[in-house]
Amino acid sequence: MTEQEVLDIVVRGLASQEWERSIAYGGHCAYRGAYGRKCAAGWLMNDDEVEENTVISRLKGVCKRLGVDPEFLQSLQDLHDGGPGGSEMLDRFRRFAEVSNLRWPL
Repeated sequence: MTEQEVLDIVVRGLASQEWERSIAYGGHCAYRGAYGRKCAAGWLMNDDEVEENTVISRLKGVCKRLGVDPEFLQSLQDLHDGGPGGSEMLDRFRRFAEVSNLRWPL
């Protein structure tokens, strides 16, 4: 999968949840959170790859399955986790796409 394809999936997924962060009960970011939301990496994970308290080593397996650079996926994850949701998250992802020379999917 190309970086563009990954960005397309993640951006469309986050847009579908109105750029709200995926939060687990307790207030921590989660691959799959309350109200059916997902984080950036969560949109790329199969159900069997998602576990409570999953660590970064799980992301490496997802990257290997998809043929994606782990640093790229970690960058998307950091954009999701790095601040509030809504228009601020949308802006962070747009800037990332521009700097990374990727097409904005929306």
